[in-house]
Amino acid sequence: MLKSLAAEWTRYFKGGNVRFLSICSGMEAASIAFGPLGWKAGAFSEIDPACCDLLAHHYPGVPNLGDMTALDFIERAKAHGPTARATR
Repeated sequence: MLKSLAAEWTRYFKGGNVRFLSICSGMEAASIAFGPLGWKAGAFSEIDPACCDLLAHHYPGVPNLGDMTALDFIERAKAHGPTARATR
């Protein structure tokens, strides 16, 4: 049952133009997991220096918005969201 559910889910989402905000990104396991579905991170939120270096190396075109507890985080995230892209 789980296998058929996964196959159905994959057919539904695969090849979609899904962009997501990855928070507490770390080594960015979400991009590795969602990559086969064609999903891509639109932005990261990571503050650990080693993880930031790793993200910058492996995902050079994806912005790191930094600290998600910062007061202006929502505004920065909106600037990189799908609505911002659609209106440019």
